[in-house]
Amino acid sequence: VDVSESMMAEDVKPNRLTQVKLELSRLLDLMPGNKVGIIAFAGSAVLLSPLTSDPSALKMYLDSLSPLSVSEQGTNFKAAVDESIAAFNRGGVT
Repeated sequence: VDVSESMMAEDVKPNRLTQVKLELSRLLDLMPGNKVGIIAFAGSAVLLSPLTSDPSALKMYLDSLSPLSVSEQGTNFKAAVDESIAAFNRGGVT
C-alpha cells in the first residue's frame, strides 16, 4: 500500500489513503480464507503483516496506515517489490 504524502491528496474524498483503505477492506471481505500480507511503502518499504487469513488482523493493520508508517517519503515501488520477495524468502515472517 502506498503511504506516501501524495496519498493525502483530496482529489478523492476524503483522501486517497482513506479511500484505498476502504477498498482494501472491502476486498478482504470478498476473499475469506485467502492469505494476504500488507507492505506499506513510500521511499522505503516495511512488512506490516505477514501472510495471514485473519481479516480482523489485516483490517487493524490497514486502519493504522499513515505516511508515518515508513521511515522515508517518496514513491519507491521497487522497495515494495523487494520487501515482498524478501518476506517470501524469510517464510513470510517479519
